[in-house]
Amino acid sequence: MNDRLRQRIESLREKLRSEPAAPLIGDVPEGIARPNSGSAFWDEFLAISDGGRYGSVDLFANRNLSANQFWLEQFPLNAIVVGQILYRPLFLDLKSNHLLFAADESEPIDLGHADVVLETQFLGSGYEQLDSSFKEDEWWDLVR
Repeated sequence: MNDRLRQRIESLREKLRSEPAAPLIGDVPEGIARPNSGSAFWDEFLAISDGGRYGSVDLFANRNLSANQFWLEQFPLNAIVVGQILYRPLFLDLKSNHLLFAADESEPIDLGHADVVLETQFLGSGYEQLDSSFKEDEWWDLVR
């Protein structure tokens, strides 16, 4: 996990703490001491933020990861399910550390390396590129 991403997570957490409407916008929880996601890379993220709700992007807390692996039955990948976007699964490829999004029943879309996607799309100005409806999302107002 790069330092810019770590700083971005901490900055957004602080912004939300001072935002009265924070529960409606998102949630950037504190990290946990010993995550065990099955990916050393993802464990670094969970140590900084144990999942969270980033607008319409939900990243599962460490304790909820195992309950959400059922998506792998439909999409047999060398991956773990780390979250969802608009209730569709978000995978972390265990070899490349790329995030893959299954927007529909077809092959998941490779969004890119998780560090970059987290920093620029989930927590940054690229958020609205995930779905055109996100331009009206309060999370978009917070991250741009």
